[in-house]
Amino acid sequence: MNENRFVHILKQAKKEKKAIGAFNFFNYISASAAIKAAEECGSSVILQVSVPTVHFYGVETLMDFVTPLIRRSSSTVALHLDHCKDPELAKECIRAGWDAVMMDYSALPLEENIRKTAEIVEYAHHYGAAVEGEVGVISGVEDDISHTVSVTADALETKRFICDTAVDAIAPAIGTSHGLYRGAPSLNYELVRELGQEECPLVIHGGTGLAEDTFRRLVQLGAAKINISTALKLAYRDSIQNMAVKTHFTPLEADQAFGDAIRQVVVRNIQIFAGEERTVT
Repeated sequence: MNENRFVHILKQAKKEKKAIGAFNFFNYISASAAIKAAEECGSSVILQVSVPTVHFYGVETLMDFVTPLIRRSSSTVALHLDHCKDPELAKECIRAGWDAVMMDYSALPLEENIRKTAEIVEYAHHYGAAVEGEVGVISGVEDDISHTVSVTADALETKRFICDTAVDAIAPAIGTSHGLYRGAPSLNYELVRELGQEECPLVIHGGTGLAEDTFRRLVQLGAAKINISTALKLAYRDSIQNMAVKTHFTPLEADQAFGDAIRQVVVRNIQIFAGEERTVT
């Protein structure tokens, strides 16, 4: 496949009027489980990794264990760096073979957001990589990303951002939040509808905790990529707690349980994003 995998996956999603799940992994088990889920569903998938996770392992070490998983998979799998504010780290990941990076300059004034994002877009495209940008401020806490106040994106400013930066995907703040929700969020569906008609694929951050009918409505309005992170961490944590109360277990049995818990979450979300009935085993 000559076309960038991230771009290819999102173009196909728009064409088929469905969304692709982008799942944050944090170790070999979670990465492998997400890929197994995609294969089980016959779906493409985007593996995302946070900046703290990259710092923990190092760029090359991550590539060493993720690349063989991607290469051997029967599904199309794209590797994506999530919420990066450090241009040098983004460039290092791009040079190492990442399919895409998400530059988060959303807290800056629009002009500066455009300028800084456009610089990475130019660099990434030279290496055949893609870039996701963000407009508006998405509230909540996710790894090292923390915003207490949400600022909904403006449609005209977002369209200008897309045009002036040439990003490959756009993540506007629509009222979702990172982490866990306290009550149902108030989402700007009209903004999703308007931006979902743009050629640039629309990304929804803060997917954990949204209702199934909310996901389906977002996809119908044009969402092409939906991010899930916290749900995987919760599944991993709960699986650890369940295993810890057992009197006897082997490390391999524990790893299998951790992976199965994550796989089930990924399968459920892939099916919902594709408009399918939920049939997790």
